Amino acid sequence: MALLVVGLDLSMIASAIPAITSEFNTISDIAWYSSSFRLAICATQFFYGKLYRVVPVKTIFLASVCILELGALVSGLAAASPMLVVGRAIAGVGTAGVFSGCFVIIGRSFPAQQRPTYAGLAAAIEGIAMAAGPVLGGVLVDSLSWRWCFFINLPLGAACSVLMFFTFQEPAALSDNSQDRSDAKLADQLRELDLVGTALFVPGITCLLLAVQWGGSTYGWADPRVAALFALTVVLGGAFWWQERKKGDKALLPGRVIRQRNVLDGMWFAFANNSGCAVVEYYMPTYYQAVRGVSATESGLLCLPFVAGLAVSTLIGTSLTSALGYFTPFMVLTAILSPIGAGLLTSLDLTMSLPQILAYLTLFAAGVGIGFQGPQVAAITTLPPRDAPIGVAVILFAQFLGPAVFVAAAQALFTSGLQDQLSRVDLSGSSTTGKDIMSMGLLDIKNHVSAEDLPKVLEVFNSVLTMVFFLAVGLACSTSLGAAGMEWVSVKKKKA
Repeated sequence: MALLVVGLDLSMIASAIPAITSEFNTISDIAWYSSSFRLAICATQFFYGKLYRVVPVKTIFLASVCILELGALVSGLAAASPMLVVGRAIAGVGTAGVFSGCFVIIGRSFPAQQRPTYAGLAAAIEGIAMAAGPVLGGVLVDSLSWRWCFFINLPLGAACSVLMFFTFQEPAALSDNSQDRSDAKLADQLRELDLVGTALFVPGITCLLLAVQWGGSTYGWADPRVAALFALTVVLGGAFWWQERKKGDKALLPGRVIRQRNVLDGMWFAFANNSGCAVVEYYMPTYYQAVRGVSATESGLLCLPFVAGLAVSTLIGTSLTSALGYFTPFMVLTAILSPIGAGLLTSLDLTMSLPQILAYLTLFAAGVGIGFQGPQVAAITTLPPRDAPIGVAVILFAQFLGPAVFVAAAQALFTSGLQDQLSRVDLSGSSTTGKDIMSMGLLDIKNHVSAEDLPKVLEVFNSVLTMVFFLAVGLACSTSLGAAGMEWVSVKKKKA
């Protein structure tokens, strides 16, 4: 049920974005609604990996759900765009704990050969929520308000917490060297968490993502503020590396884990695969509503083939991994299919039929999904049980860092491309200028641009959005680097 909440939280906001921009009168903050959420996940993912090693799973998992619910409440009550960004960040902190907790529970509760199947079931549950999310979000936006895209998670989260509290049994550790955490002293637990490393890592990754978000959109890449953020990223990154070397096996990110071939290459695969997926998933509802003029509900329905294709192909990939024993072939298949699907999306135009667009989306989704869980399966089946939580955290970090960086990069491309092309379009038939359009909500454009000039503006939006999809093509192609480096290890030979 926790993954149901997370899936809805991830997917419903895409359908709500045009309505949010119209209420807050801003297009420039679109990427922040996703990036702040993913930034918070990235910043806290390693910390959760350590927490799940030294604190009972049930305690951390319940706390994570509560934080996620607080973020949903703040987002739903947002009176301005910055407040919504903060709410999304709070929800991201909770989501990081939920994701890590699910994989830790699977890793500790089932033998190695069964873990891909249960990881696939978990992904399928999330996928069902993500499939329903755009449609449900569109219905809520059209019938109530975009705020209900966040409020709806409150009763679901409460039900999840009650079920978890009364029915969940703490899984036994699968390692002979497991210590009784209840007997550990608080001071020992705090040392195990590497709080200094966390204090260096969180602001470092925040500076990096802020620099990527602001560069090229809010400020120029040569702006002193952007340069200062990159400089701080380097300084804090260096200090974090020194701290990790000093801590050794007790580091926030132990070298013995990150040097594992499946972890390192799995990180890159997850980074690139999820980044390309996020760019398409985030901007297709904008394409449908701004360019094709459909409602939020219709936009959600049109996104169903994408999300359903992703969920089904993910389940197929993990089921076949359990049956055949190997996860690497399906990651290779992702590296072949997803670039083809993403490439086809760059050919979108105003006259292309919707069935053709949906076919392209489905192909791309199937390519992304077939190897989607490969890195997580590798972490929970090939690493020792004591290192599995950290390995999973590393993969999930890459999985969310990529979209946080590249949705922001896509926003910079979208905003700068829109400004450039609108400034060169003749809007003499309207009292509205290209600069005026940039300060409007996406749903307001057709009300302020004349019928004569509207096709020109829609062509600009189509052109800029297809330019954004070229970014997804490059990311999809780069998944081949990670897939090629993975070991061909059978999970059937791995002893739990």
